[in-house]
Amino acid sequence: MAVAAGPYLNSLNGGFHYDDEHALVRNTHLRQLSAVPSFFVDSSTFSSEPDMAMYRPLLQTTFALNHALGGYDSWSWHLVNVLLHALAATGTFALFRRLLPSAPALAAGLLFAVHPVHSQAVNYLSSRSETMCMALVMWALVLLQARHGIWSAVIYAGALLTKSAAVALLPVAALIQWRLPAHQRDWKSLLPHGLVSVLYVSLISIEGFLPRSLFQGVRPFDVQIWTQLKALIYYLQMTVLPRGLSVEHDFKNSNALWDPPVTLAAAMLLSVVWLHREALRSRVSLAGLGALWFVAALGVPLLVPLNVLVNEHRLYLPVAGFAVAAAVPMMSRLVPRSVPVLLCVVFAATSVAQNRLWQNDLSLWTAAVKRAPNSSRAWSNLALALHAEGELDSANVAYHRALTLNPEQARAWNNLGLLLEESGRLEEARSAYSQAAGYSTNFSGPLANLGRLALATGNTDGADTALAAALLRNGRDVDAILHQGRLLQMRGHSDSARANFVRVLDLDPMSAAAANNLGMLAAERGDRATAQRWLRRALVLDPDNEEAGANLMLLEFEAEGIERRDAYHQVLTRFPGRAELSLALGNLHAKAGAWEAAVEVLRTAVERGAFVPGLQAALGAASQKAGLLDQALISCRLAARETPESALAWNALAAAAAAAGRAHEARQATLQALKLDPRNAHARANLKRLDGHQPSPVSDSRKAGK
Repeated sequence: MAVAAGPYLNSLNGGFHYDDEHALVRNTHLRQLSAVPSFFVDSSTFSSEPDMAMYRPLLQTTFALNHALGGYDSWSWHLVNVLLHALAATGTFALFRRLLPSAPALAAGLLFAVHPVHSQAVNYLSSRSETMCMALVMWALVLLQARHGIWSAVIYAGALLTKSAAVALLPVAALIQWRLPAHQRDWKSLLPHGLVSVLYVSLISIEGFLPRSLFQGVRPFDVQIWTQLKALIYYLQMTVLPRGLSVEHDFKNSNALWDPPVTLAAAMLLSVVWLHREALRSRVSLAGLGALWFVAALGVPLLVPLNVLVNEHRLYLPVAGFAVAAAVPMMSRLVPRSVPVLLCVVFAATSVAQNRLWQNDLSLWTAAVKRAPNSSRAWSNLALALHAEGELDSANVAYHRALTLNPEQARAWNNLGLLLEESGRLEEARSAYSQAAGYSTNFSGPLANLGRLALATGNTDGADTALAAALLRNGRDVDAILHQGRLLQMRGHSDSARANFVRVLDLDPMSAAAANNLGMLAAERGDRATAQRWLRRALVLDPDNEEAGANLMLLEFEAEGIERRDAYHQVLTRFPGRAELSLALGNLHAKAGAWEAAVEVLRTAVERGAFVPGLQAALGAASQKAGLLDQALISCRLAARETPESALAWNALAAAAAAAGRAHEARQATLQALKLDPRNAHARANLKRLDGHQPSPVSDSRKAGK
């Protein structure tokens, strides 16, 4: 156990990666232990996205316990993964002790424990399904050899409820029986396991998980067989010589048997049978047991088409078969005992180095694109990691590289939309979200983002349409429910908005955003005490939630009778990065006619790199009132770029251009406003003045830009 856990102690500082985001971090089902019974009857609880459904209730229960004990502090999640690997390695050694002499059993067990190909299964939290499943499978096999058949079957049932790949126990158990002399074989001992398998298949068929898995149309069955035959050679290469390990591999489909790697794999399988043809009639040799174990343990990915062609974590059980075969030469006196010791030291050191790649997404996916430069998935995830690090230009390049390789990758389009929105390129962001929504019929995220963006820019009808469509795809999308609540709040439907926010908290008791919104609803009703209570709860749920912190400060200042502009000024001093506070304070200055003060606040927010819809438009209007025509023109241009579908933004640009003496630009902006809204009276009046060569007075320009 110590040797198995030791090389992975430096993995405890790792984070959440890839599928962890939807299966763990955003999966609200894991945040309340009362949801555990639903895991056993509803596979959609596996993820925040219904199309990612898996039936793994026992695995989910461990995730829920992890969250209950330590929230999303990732070290505790990683610690459980390391302990499960140690448990699996110990079970493997216990099984080997019943198959091999003690010294080769120890060597083979240690080889399994430190093999670097396990680094993905241990470091990748979602791959706990592999370590936990195979720990249970190994101990079920140990109990079966010890003739505790019923307990073995019970543990096997637990393995199946962790991951369906546990069904590999049956062929491995049959091979171990085959290893025995004919008179010692007890085939009846496998009957309880067969019955458990039948019950499990019936359960996942009734629940719907099995039909969805078999008929999702990932690839034709013949292509699946040829591809996975080729993968067999690839897996063997990674096992014997674990170099170039990566979360992503540059591996392609094969369409025919005569593809050289496929032919080689088929020949290898036939040679195993031919070399053991005599033994197969009586009892299988140890080498044959190991080789056939390796192949049998890959049976599920061989027969069932999965989205990812090859994955290192699938080698967890097959490596045990490899270790059995590797133990055969160790039983010869020709191999010094120092050889397996040296091999284990090298493998352990490689595992330690591999863990460093898993410390964060940036290191993980940077290595992945080097290993698989033509993988759209690798580039998309590298872009997301760069985006999280604030390297927006590099992230933009990586997103476009991913979309060049696969123009229909919905998640890359969605994440690119987030980057474009953050950069203030709202129309391009809308286009990216629309592309994402079109390429995936199940993914609700892009539609929720479209709704949120429409809401932020005042397009309530567009927000209504997008959010309703998002909830049709996923009725439990907490972001869509939250934004729909904000829309209802804007429209004055306070009771309906409150119901939405309460539903968000039912689905996700940790939602600080919902608590914050309930606080603001109470503030609108004048119930300051309730508002403060909700806002404090939001800060308990998320101490770093600046929006709730700012709202609570404003309420406290209001209770003290502090003038509203002074209150916003003090809150902005406390939270200088909140652009919406700058916008609100700028608008308050503008309302009071303090144009220079409004310009200073708004320009400071822009110079900080902050962005919120409407910031540039407000700066343009304030600058024009303050006589800063160049600043007004620049800001109005940016505002029109942010919201090119807004006739109001183009009218404002026309007014700023006219005031700056740029008649041609003013006319083009006015024509664009009329194209969007042919009945717009301000635009028609401005066009008439421009075509009549009458310079628009500043006062008229201001009026047109309102």
